[in-house]
Amino acid sequence: MNFNELFSEHEIQVLQERARRVASAANDRGEDNVLSVLMLRLNGERYAMPIDKLTAVYEGIAVVPVPCTPMFVSGIANVRGYMISILDLSHLLDVPGNDDGKDQNVLIVVSNETMRLGYRVDQIGEVRNFAKDELASVPANFDNGAYVKHILPDGTALLDIDALLDDPRIIVDETLN
Repeated sequence: MNFNELFSEHEIQVLQERARRVASAANDRGEDNVLSVLMLRLNGERYAMPIDKLTAVYEGIAVVPVPCTPMFVSGIANVRGYMISILDLSHLLDVPGNDDGKDQNVLIVVSNETMRLGYRVDQIGEVRNFAKDELASVPANFDNGAYVKHILPDGTALLDIDALLDDPRIIVDETLN
């Protein structure tokens, strides 16, 4: 499913024009050096996702389990008439902790040029802005370093959405027998 399939041509033109105006205003204010992130929690640990990769955030959407799938696959959800695969981000990242509170679905839908997925998280927080030059690189011994793009000034791990979406574990190879 392509993002453009969700909207009519006129709606896409309106959205593109709005995006151009917002980007122009941000550049005029010197905000091209600012990174906006959504803060979230996984089993008590803090993480962040860049806002530019988020499609939507939903609470209370029912997730239907899919049998014979890896532990990190929560299931599928009907979001606005479209079926979306839902992954449990804490299981995918091997974040230690318990599964208490998993009945409370907070879904973050992300997308890139080729894929759209939903990630189940424990809790979402506020949107915060950071100067890009304040971001630290990921230490070599950092757990889940392949999925972390930077470390924010407050020590929060900034997730690399493209790395998560390109993880070979989540690709279904229908040619296998």
